[in-house]
Amino acid sequence: MLKGVLEYPATMKARGAKIADDVFFYLDNTPDDEIGGMMFALWGVWLQVVSDIPHGHEWHQCIALAVDLVRQDERVAGKGLTNWPELPELSMSLTEQWELKPFESDENDLDGLSTWKNLNSFMSHLVSRGLEQQVYLPIWEIRSALEEPTVKGPLMDCRVWVATEWILNCSVTLKKEMMSPNEDLTENEAASRGTGKLCDDSITPRSLQRWDFWKKRLAEIAKEADDLGLQEETKKRVEEALKTLESQS
Repeated sequence: MLKGVLEYPATMKARGAKIADDVFFYLDNTPDDEIGGMMFALWGVWLQVVSDIPHGHEWHQCIALAVDLVRQDERVAGKGLTNWPELPELSMSLTEQWELKPFESDENDLDGLSTWKNLNSFMSHLVSRGLEQQVYLPIWEIRSALEEPTVKGPLMDCRVWVATEWILNCSVTLKKEMMSPNEDLTENEAASRGTGKLCDDSITPRSLQRWDFWKKRLAEIAKEADDLGLQEETKKRVEEALKTLESQS
């Protein structure tokens, strides 16, 4: 059903609205005590779908629009879901998906690396639409690429690509996060936003020093790109991401 709507010859706004209406239909026909489970299953399916859609495809933005429409609709808010519109069921589904993050042993799994790019690209569009409670996701991925010791080859290319995708799509949200008080973070939130091994102790989770560190690392990675095994597309994205950070300074 989702693919049929995505392929329909209509504007993105119309298709996004139709997908949201389909969600409302399921909500209206689901007992209130089962809605949380239904939404958890729905997000799980959608995350699998977007992981198979190539990054850069407009279907990502179309589904992100649908999620945003559902999130903001008062009909959903009245269904008794906890912490709406922060999408707690989506957060739980994301926890499962992030357990599949590629590591050193996965560097030759090119399909897996591509899937990881696709998932992060979709989530960057969703966070850029205002789902700011998921801002820990770009922090994790930028930390992996810029704040941890480098690796070489396809895995590093993937990590840097993902980090630049978040920066290019969510720089405003990230800058807002860096300028927010550390004192407002709970212990768990502070831990989830912790800095990487390459950062010194003076750099706090939320700080312009961290923003500047990202710029420094992108400039260094740009110089080391060939040695790190970065693809031509990723090299260009590093330069674009650096310009984006500098424009927000």
